[in-house]
Amino acid sequence: MRDQVNHPAHYQKNGRECIDVMIEKFGVQAVINFCECNQFKYEWRAGLKDGNSAEQDLAKAEWYRRKAEELKMSIIETPPPPANRKRGSPEMKIQAECVKIAWNEFPETRFCLFHVANEIDR
Repeated sequence: MRDQVNHPAHYQKNGRECIDVMIEKFGVQAVINFCECNQFKYEWRAGLKDGNSAEQDLAKAEWYRRKAEELKMSIIETPPPPANRKRGSPEMKIQAECVKIAWNEFPETRFCLFHVANEIDR
């Protein structure tokens, strides 16, 4: 029996999983939201859909919960891009060094640093 929870064949195309392509197309935060909504949906309907056991639905809910957590950690663990300045400029070098220091010295600020850098980049 194929794995209908972790890697169902109907969510793969050309060697890639749908959720990975969704991240590329819609961004990490949108896919986190999607995962949290799917977790809720599978918990809500656990055992109520014909052909799906409560056990399978709850396993799917857990898969989406874990995927959302994984994606949240990927945001925290990925250093933010530098602001949109001319590559190699003194300002860009200073900003990159400041972000690097803050990133390494104050890990609790990583989520904020990521979002601040994204706002500066706009």
